[in-house]
Amino acid sequence: MDALLSGRSAVPGGAMADRFALLERDPVKRLDRRAQYLDLYGVRSSVAHGGRSSRLSDQTFTQSYQQAVHWAARRMLELGSAFAPDTPNAVDTVFDQLRLGAAIWPSEQSPLGQVDPVLAPKADESITLGPCGSEL
Repeated sequence: MDALLSGRSAVPGGAMADRFALLERDPVKRLDRRAQYLDLYGVRSSVAHGGRSSRLSDQTFTQSYQQAVHWAARRMLELGSAFAPDTPNAVDTVFDQLRLGAAIWPSEQSPLGQVDPVLAPKADESITLGPCGSEL
């Protein structure tokens, strides 16, 4: 799951939890997705750092881990279709845009890769930025 969410560069566990949550189309469900990831990550981290977890012998847990990985892989493919990032840096940018509200997952009825029209500048609207990047 780490490779799916972090790409080529190392991403801290909390950031990966956020990315996992952002793969969820429904913002209301993202907190649950984040909690799910952190639960899975706790076991993964323990084992990766030489520890043990009795949860690995629990078939329900291992099935839920497998389902989470499959869901994340499918959603990453959908992210590629929806936002068309063409480089690893572009994937990072998509996650940043989703996190900051500058992009939204397209609805089932809307075109793919849509930026939230409320947040997007109008064609005839110019934005002037101050010295720290703040809008004037």
